[in-house]
Amino acid sequence: MGEANTARTHGTRRVPTTLKATPVNTTVLMLEDDAERLARFHTTAARLGLEIVSWPDAHRMIAEVAQLLPAAVLVSLDHDLEPTGARDPGDGLDVAKFLVGFEPMCPIIVHTSNGRGATR
Repeated sequence: MGEANTARTHGTRRVPTTLKATPVNTTVLMLEDDAERLARFHTTAARLGLEIVSWPDAHRMIAEVAQLLPAAVLVSLDHDLEPTGARDPGDGLDVAKFLVGFEPMCPIIVHTSNGRGATR
């Protein structure tokens, strides 16, 4: 981001000061395994000037998300992920439990469209 040069007066002396603009976070970190839903999120995010970084698997997100947290404006976690093979993909609660170990940086939402799965 850019810098703005200003001067402050202290007594009779003008002291130059450099102000740095605060960066605006524009990244949404998302755990989502539904490609159609993810495409809709990408379309909406683009309209809002946001970027989405997504993972279809909780274990991969946990392994990679820490370095991206400082740029996040929101973390969105799908509560229920569908298994795509023998490996359990985990879920949004797994990621939420991992994120508890970090300094809060942005809101975290856990969502699902699976009414039965939401009760676990």
